[in-house]
Amino acid sequence: MAQEQKAKEYNRKKIFLEIAETIWLIIFLIWLMYGGWAVAIRNFLASLSSSTWVLNGLYIIVFLLLIKVVILPLSYYSSYRIEHRYGLSRESFSAWMVDELKELALSIVFGLLIGETVYALMARFPYLWWLIASLILNVALIILTKLAPVVLMPIFFRFKRLEDKELEARLIRLTDQAHTRISGVFEMSLGQKTKAANAALAGIGSTRRIILSDTLLEGYNHDEIETIMAHELGHHVYNHMWKGILIQSLLITLLFFLIAHSLGKGVLWFHLKGIDDIAGLPYLTLITTLFSLIFLPLVNLYLRSLEYKADHYGVSITGKRDSFISALEKLARQNLCDQEPNPVVEFLFYSHPSISKRIGRLLVNG
Repeated sequence: MAQEQKAKEYNRKKIFLEIAETIWLIIFLIWLMYGGWAVAIRNFLASLSSSTWVLNGLYIIVFLLLIKVVILPLSYYSSYRIEHRYGLSRESFSAWMVDELKELALSIVFGLLIGETVYALMARFPYLWWLIASLILNVALIILTKLAPVVLMPIFFRFKRLEDKELEARLIRLTDQAHTRISGVFEMSLGQKTKAANAALAGIGSTRRIILSDTLLEGYNHDEIETIMAHELGHHVYNHMWKGILIQSLLITLLFFLIAHSLGKGVLWFHLKGIDDIAGLPYLTLITTLFSLIFLPLVNLYLRSLEYKADHYGVSITGKRDSFISALEKLARQNLCDQEPNPVVEFLFYSHPSISKRIGRLLVNG
């Protein structure tokens, strides 16, 4: 009961801080636009260079830095203080700050690439920019999914080939059973940051690989790890990754369409020079944030249905239902999951079904 109460308190605080961070961001964006600060920042930066590319790039960097500063106190409390208070984090403050700076650097790189492209398209194709931009971004999404395990994830974690050859052979046989080609089985150094455990089948094609956290390898037997990876294989066998990419692509296209049809009002309301005025970036970010909030419960509802299918596949291909249930229970305890969350909270915020529901279905359906 003490463990369950601890998990409920932890998740309640995490969700509260997530909501608070989103509300605080929305308030900040509204303040930037209605207070005239978005235009004031543009005017100041325009005095530094006559180049539109340079102005847009500087504005994007300043804007992202401001957002980071504004939400940093809540991020610190959510991802550092709370994690330490409930015994999950192993990171020192300096290591946490390094990760925050890495995230900021990545957001600036991607922000510049996306922002410069979008605003250039707005200037060149004022009526069709949203369609061209969504197509480019959708292709970029596929490329990033492919590169994530070999380019992005190593920025934050160390990887090495799995040393347990018996387990490696077992997992490779499992992938052969599922007719899924992988480039290898890797151990991820998650333990230097957290006590939580995780596993994944990441990448596409030549970059697809099995990733097991060192914290998982320390506390789970081979049968349990095999069933966890069988579940992950289920996502690939049923093409859940590609279905997810398709949904994201449709949502990106819809978002850009809505932005395109809202920009005219933004130009009038906030005294912008045109739809390609970089001072409208906070307005675009506000629309994106509100759009994400609206569609989050629907996307999560769909994602939870995929998890049930992957659970069923994992048990059916291994025939080890009890080992998978044991693994789920261990993961719930180790990662401080709320096994029976409030149904409303689960509907709004959970991308995975609660552990109690997953185990219940496994016991009924096998």
